[in-house]
Amino acid sequence: MKTISKLMPIIIILLFGLSVYKLYTTRYENVVNYKQYLKTAREYRKDQIIVDAKENYELALNIFPSADLYKEIGDMYFENENYSSAEAYADILTDKYPKKSIGYEFGFEIALTRNDMVNCFKYYDKAVKRGALSKKLKKMYGDIEYSYYMLGSCYQVGEEAEGLIPACDEITYTDDDEEIINWYYRGVSGKTEIGTQFVKVGSFSGDYAPIVKYNDKTKKNEVYFIDKVGNKRHILKVKGKEFKEYTAVYNDKFGAFDGEKWAFYDWENNKLFGDYDEVTSLKNGIAAVRNGDSWTLINEKGKQITKKTFVDVKDNGREEVYSNGIIVATENGETYSFYDKNGKKVGKTEFEDADAFNENGYAAVKIDGKWGFADNKGNVVIKPKYKEAKSYSCGYASVENENGLWGYINEDEKLVIDYEFDDGNDFTSAGTALVKNNYSWSTLILYKYNHED
Repeated sequence: MKTISKLMPIIIILLFGLSVYKLYTTRYENVVNYKQYLKTAREYRKDQIIVDAKENYELALNIFPSADLYKEIGDMYFENENYSSAEAYADILTDKYPKKSIGYEFGFEIALTRNDMVNCFKYYDKAVKRGALSKKLKKMYGDIEYSYYMLGSCYQVGEEAEGLIPACDEITYTDDDEEIINWYYRGVSGKTEIGTQFVKVGSFSGDYAPIVKYNDKTKKNEVYFIDKVGNKRHILKVKGKEFKEYTAVYNDKFGAFDGEKWAFYDWENNKLFGDYDEVTSLKNGIAAVRNGDSWTLINEKGKQITKKTFVDVKDNGREEVYSNGIIVATENGETYSFYDKNGKKVGKTEFEDADAFNENGYAAVKIDGKWGFADNKGNVVIKPKYKEAKSYSCGYASVENENGLWGYINEDEKLVIDYEFDDGNDFTSAGTALVKNNYSWSTLILYKYNHED
């Protein structure tokens, strides 16, 4: 027993040495085999014998897996234009090494080669979410950030409100050769949402929009409100009156035209106030009304908010004269100013012309024959240099160059969509805008906002 006890330390040392030797030997053998598999794989790859190359790459991976080796296999498929297999390895990389940028960069490169912008943005989004964004990936993204595709075409369009856009594809005629423009509503993606054909359409406000529809049986136009799926929802009924047109509704109040005068009514068919030669809607709580050559501003109770009268009051294409806290109007017919909800002038600058504000952003203003932009305090924030411009909407504004072509700038005044259109409407919150070329309007859709399944 004493002899065994004395030998035990020696035995332990020998066993430890043996295990180290085996470990070293195994490690050495693995390194030798790894190098051989890798060498063989690369030789097959050089000769484009892909199946055998992959087999040897996989054997090497089984010994020493690494992101670089997975990428090398992906590169093999990529250079042989087997993009689906290459993308599979990009996905393996992003799954096995989620914090490394290599997989996202590779997937982005593959998608870009295939002109697959949707997947470019998906790889970028995934890298951002997982904290794997690299300088290279930022640069790749920057090069395509404002890539877009186009959808649909139509003859004429209005501005988007509540996610729906008035549009028409054709003009037809009555039996008496009276022109009828056939309007319907498209969604912000360019797809038809309400396909019914209307003679005239208004902007949606809340759940309803005013329309005029020709009745083939009575041979007369009918006026009523529809909901967002095109159902008839409300008709103004007043004894002895036949209405020709409505404004958009706001807080259950709307303007109605009886063929001679405009007045405001509530949803219960009660006349509230009027009569006027012309009106805008009460959207956002203020309407512009005209009698003769003068416009005034009223609130929801029909009371004038200021004693001032105006030659012109701008609206933003959505039947809104009051937006982003500002009314744009001219008292003298020569220069435009900004006014608050009480009719008080905002800022000291007067403009040769100005566009109404949208819900947020800057308004387009004209100074010394050029267009720039001002904030809702009346300060010029982008110096006038454009032939024409439209107010910012959802972070972008359409501007016209000296060649008569329109593009889009962001709020840093960077040209993000080049001058290549005959006209351009406001951007929507969905990252879409209607643009015109060759007498036809199409929906421009930015991938950066529209790449989810």
